[in-house]
Amino acid sequence: MKRIFTLVNAALFASLLFAGCAFTDYGNRISDERQSLESLERKRHDYESRYVIVLSSLEKHLGDPKLEYERNKLEKLILDIDTRIVEKRQNFENSLEEWRKKIAQDKLQKEMIEREEQLNANKQDGEWTK
Repeated sequence: MKRIFTLVNAALFASLLFAGCAFTDYGNRISDERQSLESLERKRHDYESRYVIVLSSLEKHLGDPKLEYERNKLEKLILDIDTRIVEKRQNFENSLEEWRKKIAQDKLQKEMIEREEQLNANKQDGEWTK
């Protein structure tokens, strides 16, 4: 019974946590960019692992045309994916900077509105006391 109660509490906590972390449009876009970047990095890691295996096999079987073909193919894939990762990383960094600027602008705008509201409230208080 206690275990069920603990699971229910954990599920409730998780749902509250995710409800409080709902992203804006900027957050969703950046999260998608980050996931895309992570996916490319996982692919690169996979290609590099395969490349090491091929090189190891080539060392044992010098001149094997199939292994040389596979090595060349993997070298091209690694170079291509490295280029794509650099581009994605730059886009991701640009998006983060754009989001930071938007947050700073929103904060400034909020402060200006609050100041204006405070001035208006002070003017109304002054009119009532006359």
